[in-house]
Amino acid sequence: MVADAFHGVRPPGKVVRHLNGNSHDDRPENLAYGTDAENSADSLKHGTHYNARKTHCPHGHPYNTTNGPNRRCRECHRMNERVRLGREGIHPKFRSHCVRGHEYTTENTYIAPGNGQRGCRACRREAAQRQRAAKRLHTM
Repeated sequence: MVADAFHGVRPPGKVVRHLNGNSHDDRPENLAYGTDAENSADSLKHGTHYNARKTHCPHGHPYNTTNGPNRRCRECHRMNERVRLGREGIHPKFRSHCVRGHEYTTENTYIAPGNGQRGCRACRREAAQRQRAAKRLHTM
């Protein structure tokens, strides 16, 4: 309401930004219209973004520069990998067969373009056939 009174009617697609990061400071010189992206950038700059205040992961490991630029706890990731590898027995990169027993040959291996993960073409083909059959049943 303060921004409307001093800066005019809010343009479509714009939000009211607090330039100093204090949402309780409604002085006209502290308010401006901007996009959602600008508002998010402001919250990062002012340290008011909800993730900016997090210093530790949910398991208590500190977020620091050794964890990389993301909010991913390297220690938790390592522990999860150890558990998964213990359960599955061998790292996926070194498997010679898919979970259904098809061999990973050059002809039978699908490499996903987005992330480079490999998959079994035979399993993908079978899954597509099941989906088509299910779709035929539902359309009749």
